[in-house]
Amino acid sequence: MKVGRFLDIVLNQFKTMVESDQQEMESFKEIGGVQFPSIFPNENILSVLHYQPQSNDLFIITYPKSGTNLVQYLIYLIINKGQPCPNFEEYENSSIFIEKHGIDRVNTLKLPRILKSHIPFSKFPKSDKAKYIYVARNPKDVSVSYFHLRNALIKKPTAFEEYLPLYIDGELGYGKHLDHVLEFYQHRNEPNMLLITYEEMLEDRKKAVIKLAKFLGKEYETMIEENPEIIENIIKYSSVEESRKIIQIEKVFTKVRQQQKFENPEAEKFVFVRKGIVGDWKNYFNEEQSKMVDKLAEEKLGGTELYDYWKSLGIFQNAMNKKSITFDKYLRLYIDGELGYGKHMDHIIDFYPHRHDPNHLLITYEEMIEDRRKAYSSVEESRKVIQVEKVFKKIREEVKDENPEAEKFVFVRKGIVGDWKNNLSEERAKLINKLAEEKLSGTELYDFWKRLGIFQ
Repeated sequence: MKVGRFLDIVLNQFKTMVESDQQEMESFKEIGGVQFPSIFPNENILSVLHYQPQSNDLFIITYPKSGTNLVQYLIYLIINKGQPCPNFEEYENSSIFIEKHGIDRVNTLKLPRILKSHIPFSKFPKSDKAKYIYVARNPKDVSVSYFHLRNALIKKPTAFEEYLPLYIDGELGYGKHLDHVLEFYQHRNEPNMLLITYEEMLEDRKKAVIKLAKFLGKEYETMIEENPEIIENIIKYSSVEESRKIIQIEKVFTKVRQQQKFENPEAEKFVFVRKGIVGDWKNYFNEEQSKMVDKLAEEKLGGTELYDYWKSLGIFQNAMNKKSITFDKYLRLYIDGELGYGKHMDHIIDFYPHRHDPNHLLITYEEMIEDRRKAYSSVEESRKVIQVEKVFKKIREEVKDENPEAEKFVFVRKGIVGDWKNNLSEERAKLINKLAEEKLSGTELYDFWKRLGIFQ
C-alpha cells in the first residue's frame, strides 16, 4: 500500500474533526466513566473497555503528549534489533491506538501486539497475562505539548493563558493529568507493570532502552547485552532528528486541512515530534502560572517518587521550602511517611531481612560515630568536602527563594548521636518509642538503639 493511499484511509478517521465547528471539536463524551474526545466512535471505545487482554498484548498507556510515540519507537527498534522503521506507514501499522481504531485490528498486528491508549488505568482492561507500560511526564511540559496539539486541531488557536485552566481543571480529553498518573502509580511495582518517565528516557537513553528490553523479556535483554551495536543504533535512530523522519502524524492533519479548506496558521507550523526536551515550559509559564501548577503537583503527587524526581530536575519552583515549618508539623509528616521515600522504619525493615546475604551489608550511623578511627572522616574535615548546601543555595538564587532559616543550613550538621533530645518533648519521644517498638521490636537494630538510650 502506498503512503498516499494510507493517508487517505487515516484521513477518514479525522473528517469529523473539521466538519464540526470549534465548540464541537473541543467537546467530550463520557463513556464508562472516562472523558473521551467526541470524535472517537462509541463502538470502538466500548470494544476497548470490554476487551479481554491476551498474553501477547503489550499496552502503552499515557496521558496525551507524555511520550507515547517515543516509547513506541524505542520498542519498535528493540524488537527489530536496532533497524530503523522505513516509513510512516510501517510505523503506524506496528501499533494501534485502540480507542480510535477499536479492537478489531488487534489480530493484524505482529507479536508482541503493541496497543496504545490514553484511557485511565482504573478503567483499563487488566490481565496478569498482558504487560503494561505507563509513561509519565512532568505536568508543565505535558501542558505545553498538549497546548500545541490542541491548537493544531482547532480552527481558532487559543492563547496559553486561556488554555492552561482547561488543563488544570481536566476539561480536555481523558480528564485531569495528575489523577491519570496516580491511577497507574499505585500499580508500578506489580510484575507485569512498568512505570517509565519521559525525562529518564531523555536523561539516559541507554539505561532506558535496557529497562524496556528487560521488561519485554529475557530474549530482548540478552540481545541488548550481547550486541552493543544494537543499542547504539537504537539510541541513534530514536533521536528527535531521526524520529521526525518517521513519526509524521502531522501529514494527516495537513491533508485534512487542505481538503476541508481549514486554514490555521498555527497548525501549518505544527510537527508532531516537536522539541523532545525537558523544560520547554519555561518559555510559556509566567511566575503565577508556575506556582499554580507547583501547588497542584504538591497536592496530588507530594510524597511520591515521581514528585521527588521531578522536583530534583527543578520542574517545581518551590522545590526548596520557602517557608519553614514547625517541628511539630514536620514530625507528623515524618511519622505518617509523607516525605520523600515514605515511612522511615518500613524502609529499614525492607532491607533488614537481607542483612546476612553475602553481598549485603547493614551498618548503622551510630556504630560509625561510636568507633571512628580515620581522622579525615571527622565532622570538621567532612564539612570541607561535603558542601551540598551550595547546591541548595544556587537553587534558591535561581527561584528567588529568600528563607533566613535556609541561609544558615549546612548539610553536614553536628554528626552526633542524641541531638533529638534538643527537639523532642517527652510526648514526642513516647510517640516515636511506640512506633519503633511496633515496627522494629525483636530486631538487633531495636536492641542496639535501645542500649544506646534512644528509646526510653
